[in-house]
Amino acid sequence: MGGCRLSGGGLHLGHYLGCLLPLVNFPDCCQYFFVIRDRPNHGLDRGTDFHTHDLLAVLADLMATPFADRICPVLQSNLFPFYRKLVDAFQTTLTLNQLVSVHPQKRRLHQWTSTMSVGDLMFPIESACTYFILRAEYVLMNDDNNRFVKFANRLHSKMCSDNRFASATIPAPHLCHGPLPRLHGFDLRKMSKANMNCIFLSDSDETLDKRISQLMHFKFLFRQRPDLGEEYARSPIEFHLPDEYPPFEYLRAFSSEFTNINHEDRLRTLDGQEMLREMLRTVIVNNLVRPIRERSTYLRSHENEVWAWLESSTENAVKVAARTESLVLAGSSL
Repeated sequence: MGGCRLSGGGLHLGHYLGCLLPLVNFPDCCQYFFVIRDRPNHGLDRGTDFHTHDLLAVLADLMATPFADRICPVLQSNLFPFYRKLVDAFQTTLTLNQLVSVHPQKRRLHQWTSTMSVGDLMFPIESACTYFILRAEYVLMNDDNNRFVKFANRLHSKMCSDNRFASATIPAPHLCHGPLPRLHGFDLRKMSKANMNCIFLSDSDETLDKRISQLMHFKFLFRQRPDLGEEYARSPIEFHLPDEYPPFEYLRAFSSEFTNINHEDRLRTLDGQEMLREMLRTVIVNNLVRPIRERSTYLRSHENEVWAWLESSTENAVKVAARTESLVLAGSSL
């Protein structure tokens, strides 16, 4: 399984790298659930404001990718009813400190300054419940989710040792990611909507050209590596760009051909910048984003196809979850 949080803008390249590209390493017969973390208790109710628009954007982007026929999207709220037995078991297994130690906002929680909801506090537990209820052997996400997968594995080990459920019933999940562990935005921070440094699968050519220019700008690279800024100031003509230069990262992530020219000297010099720009346009704009964007635009104007896809996939996921719930008993086996 893979997934993302429901928010505006649809999917970005970080989602594509972590949640979709790893599918090439699995046979077509593997069942892949893409879980969308939506607002609780909405289920398939599409009659509310931003929920409809944002959900349609994510689903249309998913359906527009080359992996659409392998993806089963499902809203997490549709799985909540099947978490009960797992949560009941975890209540006597977990301590608050164990939960806080793996939480994305653990610093604020330790200081008791967070105003997050109880639902957000439960994020690591809900993640583990999702892996377990769908019997996910592999979690396809970027490596910043590794702590949640490790947390789930600790729970799995504890539950098996206490005979709460059998390992034959629910496997321990393993994290898989794309060619790179994660993707950085143009500012060299992790690509995320919160950081406002995303390249979306629905971005226009004009926006993509702007993003490519931002990727190629040296400002954030020199901020991360002041020594490179000093080297550039001393001798711009002899300056060579390092591996962590964002355009190199993007080409390594989305172009298998780039490994053959990764060490070509010209690309690492100022003279090679226009060649590098054209390579990014070809790989990111022409080969990846534009075909997905065009298909996604069509789907957003034919949304009945998208809703039908979601409902069919949800029915499939609910069947798996219901079957798993009935087996979450000591000594159960498939």
